[in-house]
Amino acid sequence: MSTVSYSSWIANIFHQWNLRFFMSAPAAWHMQQLLEGWTREHRNGSVKALQEAANHSAHHSSVTRFFRTSRVDDDALERKLQRLVLQHIRRQASSANPVLIAIDDTVVPKSKPSSQAHHPIDDGGYHFDHQTGTTVYGHQWLTIMAGTSERLYPYHIERYDKEHGPGKIDLALQQLRTIDVGNRPVYVLADSWYASEKRLRAVRDRGWHFIGAIKSNRVLDTAPMPLPARNWAQRARQVEDPDLVTVRTTTYEMVRFQGRLKSGLSGVVVGSRASASHEAYRFFFSTDPSMTAADVLSWYQHRWAIETFFQEAKGKLSMGGYRLRSAPAIRRYLLLLQTAWLLLAWAFTGTISEAFHASHLDHRRREIADIYQRARAGATLESVYKTYRVA
Repeated sequence: MSTVSYSSWIANIFHQWNLRFFMSAPAAWHMQQLLEGWTREHRNGSVKALQEAANHSAHHSSVTRFFRTSRVDDDALERKLQRLVLQHIRRQASSANPVLIAIDDTVVPKSKPSSQAHHPIDDGGYHFDHQTGTTVYGHQWLTIMAGTSERLYPYHIERYDKEHGPGKIDLALQQLRTIDVGNRPVYVLADSWYASEKRLRAVRDRGWHFIGAIKSNRVLDTAPMPLPARNWAQRARQVEDPDLVTVRTTTYEMVRFQGRLKSGLSGVVVGSRASASHEAYRFFFSTDPSMTAADVLSWYQHRWAIETFFQEAKGKLSMGGYRLRSAPAIRRYLLLLQTAWLLLAWAFTGTISEAFHASHLDHRRREIADIYQRARAGATLESVYKTYRVA
């Protein structure tokens, strides 16, 4: 017993998913060890911290080379993960449990490199952070999640390069074209940043429905003349009392318009605000005209799964903690993070935070059992220290 083996559940799933087919044997060894570090408590997202958490015996330079130059077919590996997600969704989805696709982005702040830095981080730039309402230096990650009302899974994570790459809408549409769930009903969920006419038409042309927020200045094709949504809501409220609808534990007053946007897209627009409040209405649009106001809000709330994903990925899986510089290495880092998230989701019950805690306890129990077996076999305390790299 000279080394500590990685978790049996990680090895089993790694084997079941045939992930070894997409990389060399040394790369597969590194990846399994790093996934162990990812699925237990670690002090930050640096390669060193993940290596220490996994008790990975390889030299640190060998682990960093794994991210930069090891033989891994990243594209094929991602397609494999996407197929696994879609297979899982097809088993769960039905006419009463439609497929949900959520799209959003998040900003990962990074230190702005000095003008004299020899190796600055690749493709860093200034992005508007919706959480803080400020412009920060770092990377912006476009994320697409897919699933059902039970749970959404990360389907694609891609860095958005606003200087040299395609726009976020085009990136999102490229990935939506890869999603094939047969003839199952699909709702695409997004906030107002992704409610462009181009995207709405692309969703409609797939035979899917869009449910998302729209800005208050979006013009509705109302009679006798088109009006911005905010003006229409005020007029509608004066004509008749708004409906009161309770979604989960909150009561909202709602006004509903069934018709077309000025662009010609037809559907349902819902204006909503907390009951008895004087705050401005928020507006939501669904291309499914059969939806009630409560239906629109109820389905839209599933979009918050992607916000929860960002919080858990940053808090538990160190989504923003990478200290790699090259774009290919950073992409591989995010691909392993996505793999770790799916491992946790399918190996344990509950939320990802609960699964992460259960995984950490599993690792600790395995370590304690290993130390116990070494002691029974007559191992010295010094040899145990050496094995667990605390000598």
